[in-house]
Amino acid sequence: MKVSQQQWEQASQVLALTQSKGWEVIQNFLYNLPKYPNPKDFTNMESVMIPYIQAYGTTEAVRQIFSFIDEQKLIVEKYERPEDGEEDRGNSVY
Repeated sequence: MKVSQQQWEQASQVLALTQSKGWEVIQNFLYNLPKYPNPKDFTNMESVMIPYIQAYGTTEAVRQIFSFIDEQKLIVEKYERPEDGEEDRGNSVY
């Protein structure tokens, strides 16, 4: 897979965000966001289902955010690592 300059720039911007102090705050927020209900707090199974489904959806969204960030890291690594027969894009002295 070839990585375009535009993909690399976007991925680099995402990685810059993850290296900021604010990212630690966002990361902790995301980790603590899903709140699964305690079934003992509900009188019947039907009433616990909606809060449980909402928590599951939140968990899935958080998982996708972290997966996206991991994909961006791979794009940067792929772009900065020269392929066989190519020049090194990021470390040229010219």
